[in-house]
Amino acid sequence: MKVFVVDDEPLQLEAMADHLESATSHKVYKFRTGEECIQRLDAVQPDAIVLDYNLNSAVPDAANGLHILEYVKKHFPTTRVILLSGQESYALAMQTIRSGAEHYVLKGEPQMHDKIVKLLAE
Repeated sequence: MKVFVVDDEPLQLEAMADHLESATSHKVYKFRTGEECIQRLDAVQPDAIVLDYNLNSAVPDAANGLHILEYVKKHFPTTRVILLSGQESYALAMQTIRSGAEHYVLKGEPQMHDKIVKLLAE
């Protein structure tokens, strides 16, 4: 399985990618912006994307995860997307699910990395 991990926070990005690589046999690709992810979609065609909602700490005008999710689902409808966010917002979670995310996972949730491994295995 090919998995993209998209997070603008370098420590979060590395931690998630390292965990996926050590806990699974997935090929993991890392991106700090959604735009970088989109540029590689055609060439790699990932099976799944673990996508952060807020992606503008490094690049202030970067698209947020919801916009990237909508692009992915429009052009690659079979690609699974798990959206990550630090926001405990039911409305945001429902909006991402309606836009095509399979799951909404809170950043910092206990065992977050293991939960994502389990979700990808489903």
